[in-house]
Amino acid sequence: MNKPWANLASRVVRVLLARKGLKTGDVPALLKQDCEEGLEIDGQALSELIAKERVDLELFLRILLAINHEVPPRWVKFAIGQRAGWKSLCASILAEEIRNYPSMNRDEIAQRMASLHRGVSAATWQVKIKEGDLTLGEFMSLLNEIGSTSLAQYLDWDDVVAAAQATRKMMD
Repeated sequence: MNKPWANLASRVVRVLLARKGLKTGDVPALLKQDCEEGLEIDGQALSELIAKERVDLELFLRILLAINHEVPPRWVKFAIGQRAGWKSLCASILAEEIRNYPSMNRDEIAQRMASLHRGVSAATWQVKIKEGDLTLGEFMSLLNEIGSTSLAQYLDWDDVVAAAQATRKMMD
């Protein structure tokens, strides 16, 4: 796991909740009422996932929609009336991001992510991207690599730059 991005991802979730005046203990009830396939998680477990920097893209999207936070414009068509399943939503959002930022194709992105996140092969990245099975930190790193600004409303640019620079130093 790439620590700078994982740390930034946890911060994003905490800030999202704070902006809505919510504590992690408030979120499980919202997650259950927001969707048909409720998420079985309690406030303590959610707090631990955030603290241990283990929030995945699916959980981030579930929280985002459950707390009625503004969704990035590019994602709206997938998020409204979300019925296809959460992993499918994640995969659709990833595909849309890649389609809108054609600076790299999927193979190049997988290669780049493998070089940034050591220990995970390009082939594994191909599968992770296709299936939408990324941590929030990995997703944020991927968006940074393709040049997407979809998460700009949740991040301070200086923090993104710092995470990217720390990642580059780890590669050296």
